[in-house]
Amino acid sequence: MDVKNKYNQKFLVFVFLSSCWICSQTLSLIHYGFREGGDTGRYLSGANMLINGKLPVDDQLSYLGYDMFVALCLFFGGGEVGVVLVQMALTAIAAYCIFKTGETLFDYRSGAIASFAYIAYPPIHEWDFFILTDSLFTTMLIISTWCLIKSKTNLMKICTVLIFLFTFIIRPNGIILFGAFLVFYLYTLWSNGQKKLFICTLISFLLLFTLIVNYEGSIFKHITIVKWYSDGIIIVYYDKLHLTMESPGLSTLITETKSPLMQIFYFIIEKPIYFSELFFYKIWYFLIHTRPFYSTFHNLFVLVTLMPAYFFVLWGLKRKTKHENYKLFIFAIIFFQTLNVGLTVADWDGRFLEVVLPQIFLLASGGINIIFDMSKKYLYKYSGRLTS
Repeated sequence: MDVKNKYNQKFLVFVFLSSCWICSQTLSLIHYGFREGGDTGRYLSGANMLINGKLPVDDQLSYLGYDMFVALCLFFGGGEVGVVLVQMALTAIAAYCIFKTGETLFDYRSGAIASFAYIAYPPIHEWDFFILTDSLFTTMLIISTWCLIKSKTNLMKICTVLIFLFTFIIRPNGIILFGAFLVFYLYTLWSNGQKKLFICTLISFLLLFTLIVNYEGSIFKHITIVKWYSDGIIIVYYDKLHLTMESPGLSTLITETKSPLMQIFYFIIEKPIYFSELFFYKIWYFLIHTRPFYSTFHNLFVLVTLMPAYFFVLWGLKRKTKHENYKLFIFAIIFFQTLNVGLTVADWDGRFLEVVLPQIFLLASGGINIIFDMSKKYLYKYSGRLTS
């Protein structure tokens, strides 16, 4: 009887989440339709180059994964509408993966909560209907996490590596996946007592990370991060909110350095207080997710939904599980995305947070269950006092 009830419960949850996904995607499709974003032309151009047997050049190369994705959709006759339809379908796969990840890390209820939050949160799925990297990158981060958890056999490990590589090249900040995996792998080595391999791996990964960052900096020559610093930009494309850098201005050591990583390093050394203030302002607006130019309702919706989520994340991190390394991997994705924004800029429309909201909801789902169980125990204890 218990097995039957458990099966019925799982079936009802599946039906509920599936219905929510259908409703969410349908309503979003009616509201947004099929749209092109400001960078859509870049991806269509890169996709057409691949179809014609040419490799994208310059900064287009940093979006190679998304160009490949769009090229496949165009090649098989789906057109721009086909790109959006595949992105929508991938959200269904991601909803399943986030459910199974939550269930593995915490329990069945956590998986259902995390999946529901991902499906039902409108700002995440707004980008499913644009030919932009956001939707694909968000879903692939979720799918990559589940593949990492399931990679027990050699075949699954190979598949996971391929999925990781594809996710990594979707957009420039795919590097956060690289950083998260480094944290995961080093933690696993340390936990297993492999200290020498830990040190060798750390040095190797740091060297590789430096090469990747310098490579990306060399193909994004038109974007000067220290120029953003000197202009005091907090939210890109919003001039009414900025900091003013005191004299003196940028030294020749910074302006004449070609390496973007060294430019940032020299800037921090020369202006530590100003940099710190700018850094934390950007992180604040990144995490708080409100904007001065949003409507009051929109800002209130964001605050009412995200502030409790952050609170539950802390409880989710506190909750001990058998899979601390995977939990750390998920947290590292959030951390490196936050660090990325702190070192660059907060986005005008908040897209930079929305790609890691599923990871936030995952950790929060574990925290919600702790509070739920504590509340049940308290009520049971309190009701027992009343009846005694």
